[in-house]
Amino acid sequence: MSRPTRWLPTCVFRCILASTLSLFAISCSQRHNSVVLHSIGETVELEGWKVQVISFSLLSADDAFEPAPGYALCSVELAIENDTGGIRFMMPERQMQLYCDGTTYTLDQNASIMSARLHAWMVTEGEMRPAVNAHGAASYQIPRSAEEVQWTFHSGLLPWSPTVTFALVGAP
Repeated sequence: MSRPTRWLPTCVFRCILASTLSLFAISCSQRHNSVVLHSIGETVELEGWKVQVISFSLLSADDAFEPAPGYALCSVELAIENDTGGIRFMMPERQMQLYCDGTTYTLDQNASIMSARLHAWMVTEGEMRPAVNAHGAASYQIPRSAEEVQWTFHSGLLPWSPTVTFALVGAP
């Protein structure tokens, strides 16, 4: 091979690798679509799910489960229905997030225990058969100073799955 063509395979490989990595980065990046905020009590259909936030409440702490200083335990009471003809799976730690003042919060184990104790609300998770309507709660530990509180449900297990977001009133 002459000197200029010897580098051709390396250049082609680098171009293909750069293109592949660029496409991967684009597909994994968060989508910044405008968010439509839904209200408590509203039922929203999303990708075969019917999602309703029934209430948002602060939980009373007890000696066993105190929130961190400056934080409060809270629960989002919800109803979720599998509106498809097949079995679906629910993983709350991947599909349910609470947003407060620009920060994302995931489920809190202590808040979930308090929610179960006080209201008999369990975290909805696992296999859901067609037409099953599950009632439960997603519970979090959030700052007492939080003002803009929103709860988001992802229709799938991947971060870029379509979402529905509810504005929660009565923040701490």
